[in-house]
Amino acid sequence: MPILLDGVLLGYVDPKIAPHLVNSLRQLKVQQKDLEVPMTLEIAYMSPGRQSSAMKAPPQPGEDPDRPEKNYAFPGVFLSSQIARFVRPVRNLMTGGTEWIGPLE
Repeated sequence: MPILLDGVLLGYVDPKIAPHLVNSLRQLKVQQKDLEVPMTLEIAYMSPGRQSSAMKAPPQPGEDPDRPEKNYAFPGVFLSSQIARFVRPVRNLMTGGTEWIGPLE
């Protein structure tokens, strides 16, 4: 899966370890310790093979509702750090800190 920062390809990550990478980045962002990870960095993870519930269409007549859904979004890890983005504070339950998230998160 590709990893993009502000639309620039940084590299690739194995889909099996991508969720762990994203969780680690989130922890670094919330903790704000030694590493310089911007507090408002948007970390959006689009997993392959799943469709978000917001995009999920109701099953058509005669269609199996238990059939796996396709991912219609481009899978990857998308990092956004540019200014003038919509972000809001939420409580991160894993770390107990405040995390600023964007619309894709």
